[in-house]
Amino acid sequence: MDTLGIAQESPSIVLIPASSRGPANPFGRFSHDNPADPAGWPEAWPTREPRGRLIVWAGWLDDDADPANGRFPRDLRTWTEPGWTALREGLAELRPAAHAAAGSICLRPAAGCVLGDPQACLTFFRESSAAGLELLVDLPSMLTPEMMPELPDHAARAFDALGTLDAAVGSVLAAPVITDGRVGLQPLTDQPGTAELVLDAWRGSPLADRPALLIDPRDAALLA
Repeated sequence: MDTLGIAQESPSIVLIPASSRGPANPFGRFSHDNPADPAGWPEAWPTREPRGRLIVWAGWLDDDADPANGRFPRDLRTWTEPGWTALREGLAELRPAAHAAAGSICLRPAAGCVLGDPQACLTFFRESSAAGLELLVDLPSMLTPEMMPELPDHAARAFDALGTLDAAVGSVLAAPVITDGRVGLQPLTDQPGTAELVLDAWRGSPLADRPALLIDPRDAALLA
């Protein structure tokens, strides 16, 4: 029995908490802490409950970012050395506390973050400095409005490529929809045409055997 109270075989199904903050048992806990800015993190990692996996957006530098809504303004620094250095150094500082608490850090990529697209994720997770870190594949959050006309191709490429990473521990399954000039996430149930495209690409990838994370409990029926 999964966290939605729906009997499932594989994959397991988890509901993402409101505003991507709080527990998502048994998968882990979502947080708005910025791994590229360790100074803003609470000092006592072990007090987080449930202990274990902490899922955070994959690093940002812009003060106008809105992690509650997955909104990260485009910032040239995240594509270049300042952003990558901030993320690498931040994670190096945070990992000892995670290890001491028998926990792990799971990065959730999004456009505007340091890890903003599949290629950035592949590059980062093939580095030795990424050892012990995890990745939550979030296709909708990595998309920009310009990419939407080619959604089937982007979805297939992202799921296939990131599914090759052992660090990829699950996928956010939601319908990408352009809202206010950016791509937002909507329930799959509310966008059946888009849902079919996303789920077809996901089911054909290695990620289909790993946990699926949903933003609406109604979407669980689409995975049966």
